[in-house]
Amino acid sequence: MGLLVKHALGAVATTGSDPYVHAYTLSSTLPSLTVEEIRGNSGQSEVYEGMVVSSATFECSAASEMTLALDFIGETASTRGSAGTPSYGTGTTVLHHHAGTMSIAGNAYSLSSFSLTLNNNISRRQFLGSKLTAEPLRSDFSTVECSVTVDASDQLYTDLHADTQADATITFTSGALSIEFVIQNAYISSASDPISGAGVITQSVVLQGESDGTDEGLKISITNGHSTAVNN
Repeated sequence: MGLLVKHALGAVATTGSDPYVHAYTLSSTLPSLTVEEIRGNSGQSEVYEGMVVSSATFECSAASEMTLALDFIGETASTRGSAGTPSYGTGTTVLHHHAGTMSIAGNAYSLSSFSLTLNNNISRRQFLGSKLTAEPLRSDFSTVECSVTVDASDQLYTDLHADTQADATITFTSGALSIEFVIQNAYISSASDPISGAGVITQSVVLQGESDGTDEGLKISITNGHSTAVNN
């Protein structure tokens, strides 16, 4: 998991000693991966080269586990051949009940859903004389958007109109293990709380992370027992 997070954001620094804290931050350059897709139980696989993460979405809602969806842009793929033998670690699944509250501007909110999308805005680079793209590069600024659902709050609506900007922090914890998302310099771009009938009124809030020249809009910190940031 750490390998994928590093390649999605670009940079990582590790501190501490069992537990270790791996802090992943946005970088102007992104590393590439070689990815093998094993095609079911056919015994065949396809290897993709020069894979750069175009976008990454972390999602978790009530009564579910957190998932990470990645979009890649790569250079080429090899002819299908015999599949390798994968090995899996013993990582801990991030579950909905591991979540704490979201804190922003001195206030805390309980979440019923959470979705964080990093769009690196990677584009192909096609040139005459080649069937393949050159190394994919950024074609626009990266964007960080976090959508959450909370019980309706007048404070969030007030922060929307006041253009309040502050770091928003959401942490999932299981014993000594944790993953913390910090949407840096976050501001609320929308906050809707429609009423359609009886029941608890919920509010859908969208936060945008922003660079201030030092903090680039997103930091993800994973605390675990692995000394390397690109391990399980």
